[in-house]
Amino acid sequence: MLRFSLPRIPRIATACACIGIALGIGVWASARVLVSDITIPQGFEPTIVNKTKALQIVSTTKIQRDQDYVLRVTLKNVSGKNIVSYTYLAGEAGITNSFGLSEKLFSPGETSDEYLPFENLAARAAFSGREADLVFEGVWFEGGTGDGEPKFVKQLGDEYAGLKEQARRIVPLLRKALQGSYDTEDGTLTELELQISQLPVEESASSQSLDYKLGRSTANRQFASRVKELRENKNNTFGTNRKAEIAGKLAAWEQTLMRF
Repeated sequence: MLRFSLPRIPRIATACACIGIALGIGVWASARVLVSDITIPQGFEPTIVNKTKALQIVSTTKIQRDQDYVLRVTLKNVSGKNIVSYTYLAGEAGITNSFGLSEKLFSPGETSDEYLPFENLAARAAFSGREADLVFEGVWFEGGTGDGEPKFVKQLGDEYAGLKEQARRIVPLLRKALQGSYDTEDGTLTELELQISQLPVEESASSQSLDYKLGRSTANRQFASRVKELRENKNNTFGTNRKAEIAGKLAAWEQTLMRF
């Protein structure tokens, strides 16, 4: 599941799945595979394949949630590097879990849990050519290298190149906003939100990959959303406190740039 880490909360990030664009490409929004017509076979036990060296499957546990079952997969980073993201195929969904915009990356020795609906995993049985119900395909490291299946590693690399490019465009807008008057900050933040959301995600006459464009649009959506939340929080913080909040966001994006 592709979890986009806003702040790094207990599970490290927020999952999102990209269906219908390309297998293995994740987007920064939560989604489910549409498998309402899939019947879970009695006694179904998902098969799992790990094509990475950086991730270790520590445990798998079947858990009941309401009337449905989910598979909890606990992963450990056994590499010596910080992981920015990893991607996997669950049933017919390509999903990426990203820590790129979180305060903390997936560090060596840490664990991360994935919760996968059994009905999603069972969807693979309706198709041919997939080697397992759950396949961990690739990892992208801090510093710009990867591990796993080359196709998926390249997708992760292109996506983060796009994210990096867009972050470079957003930082000057934040710096300009820092010079505004925060006694009446609502208008300034509304304009900042609009400017970020309208940043282009592709250049005319360029042959950028779909994943690169995805990274750029992800940066737009996520940061415009954060600015909106900050603007709507205007009754709680004013003046220098608000300015400190925006400064903190700027610092977080500069940190993101350093990760690539």
